[in-house]
Amino acid sequence: RTQAMEKALETFRKRFAPPGLEPGGSVAIPSLTGSADAFLSLALAAEPRVVLAVVPGLPDADRLLADLGVICNSLPASCGKWRKARVLEFPVPGADDRAAFALRLKTAAALGTWATMPYPCVVVAPAAAVAAPLPAHAPEPLRLATGAAASFGDFAERLAALGYSRVPQVAQEGD
Repeated sequence: RTQAMEKALETFRKRFAPPGLEPGGSVAIPSLTGSADAFLSLALAAEPRVVLAVVPGLPDADRLLADLGVICNSLPASCGKWRKARVLEFPVPGADDRAAFALRLKTAAALGTWATMPYPCVVVAPAAAVAAPLPAHAPEPLRLATGAAASFGDFAERLAALGYSRVPQVAQEGD
């Protein structure tokens, strides 16, 4: 199983990656069926590079994210360059959707630090999300320090401004 998965990823890389794909270069490959787009995204990211997978809509993004999750979680440790891949979501911004805002900021921040420590990365985004602008002024990040004092109300308000939702128990990113 290990060799079959590694062979499949290597086959996709050889078949679809143009020779000498330079940093900042692009390749458009339409009409892949099934989970082929997930395999191709991972195969191209292995260099390491950032792959922006633009899909038509939200259902396509959800499916690609799910496929990437299944593939990454089933890779054995011997598939090191693919197993270390980071999958990020860049959702369509909603009118008052703090979770989408938080995910967009998280993805933008991760991409901002990528140059200092490159890793295989796949960003999944519906076309509408790519077309939507990022906020001109993102809020300052919240910095915590040992022994620092802050009022609970101010802390909760600051987390809400950063896009977090108040929930009884944290179950996912953005809570």
